[in-house]
Amino acid sequence: MPIYFELIDINTNDAADLIQIDDRICELFQIETHPRYYGGGLYDWYNTIGYKLAEGYTLEDGDKSVTNYYNESTLWEEEKHWLMPIIKFLQTNYKCKSGYTR
Repeated sequence: MPIYFELIDINTNDAADLIQIDDRICELFQIETHPRYYGGGLYDWYNTIGYKLAEGYTLEDGDKSVTNYYNESTLWEEEKHWLMPIIKFLQTNYKCKSGYTR
């Protein structure tokens, strides 16, 4: 069963282009974008945060938030220094829609 997520710009209410979001995230960390990998090849936000959003976690605060997931998990201790600023950036600029198809 495929899962998906879509980030909606809170200012325009339009679906956001993930490549443009990645550009902004790379600017946040002052790194160059990578032609193939998200987060400049260093901070793979798409396959971490994006995956959790597709699973149904939210950007909003609450029990099912990505913030809570990463704060409560000991698996991601070494990555928190870049995960949390990216989550904050996404919370400030986007809302998320997620779901699944059969």
